[in-house]
Amino acid sequence: MGKANRRIKKRQQEKIQTQQREINVDNEERIRQQMAAEQYEKVIETLADLVKGNDIKPEFIYDGAYAYFMVGDYERAAVWIDNTLHFAPTHIPARLLLARLCTLQDRASDGLAVYEFLLTNWKENLTAQQLEEIEEQTEYYARNEAQMLCQQYPQLAKLVQAEPVKQTEPETVVQAEEMPVKQEQERPVDMLRQLKAKIASATGAPVPEPEKEKTAVTETVENKKATVSDIQEILQKPIAIKEKIHLLQTLAGGCYMQADLATTAEYLKAALQLDPGEETVLRNLALVIAEQGDKDKALQYVANMAHMDFLLLRAIRER
Repeated sequence: MGKANRRIKKRQQEKIQTQQREINVDNEERIRQQMAAEQYEKVIETLADLVKGNDIKPEFIYDGAYAYFMVGDYERAAVWIDNTLHFAPTHIPARLLLARLCTLQDRASDGLAVYEFLLTNWKENLTAQQLEEIEEQTEYYARNEAQMLCQQYPQLAKLVQAEPVKQTEPETVVQAEEMPVKQEQERPVDMLRQLKAKIASATGAPVPEPEKEKTAVTETVENKKATVSDIQEILQKPIAIKEKIHLLQTLAGGCYMQADLATTAEYLKAALQLDPGEETVLRNLALVIAEQGDKDKALQYVANMAHMDFLLLRAIRER
């Protein structure tokens, strides 16, 4: 009887395992469809079912990392990237995602190091699309920090065709000394251009060339059009909400340095529409509105914050 019972139990276990494998196959197909449809919240749910079914494959672990990244949960995205590389150290998409995550979290040097590693060791395995992604993500550094790329990341510099900065001619130095006021005035503008270049690098958008000087009225109208265009472009990009908010706040900061409070407020209001409870945006917007002279409106934004900030209230009161 004991031997017969063991056979029965074994058959039952095999049946359960067969059923689980069938469930896993269905979940694998489901997660592929959800990734294609960009249903990232559902991808995370399906991934949990795969883990319960002990179906741990790098392909789907990476899908989980990408899904967490796209919904803005960067901490979990980092964990699942690490899990992917644990099971598949040569997983190129996971390393590319890691580089993007580093850049977004103000660890640009780590992100560039990842790209340099890929180009040094596995360039022959990179697809044309992956190479193009690297170029787009590092376009800002090719334009503004070519010297640094050439010195620290030679393979990356070669890919993006970055050229070392040539030594400044003596005549140019003399001209710079003769026009210190003009250079001082151009610094905020240059800062905003660099910020927009950074946004373009992160979102894959082309960086517009600087235009010639215009009249004050024309420039004001075009600036408003450019602001709306920038906002729409960021909102339409297939990136995580938190990443969109980060980019909008970056542009707002550039405008604030130019004392352009109206445009600063526009960028912040657009960010607030994405997440009405984002305290950093609420705080910045309250300060800007107060600086514009509307203390009552500023206090309305403060009232929407989850935690009261007395330093913020003091700043508004003293305006």
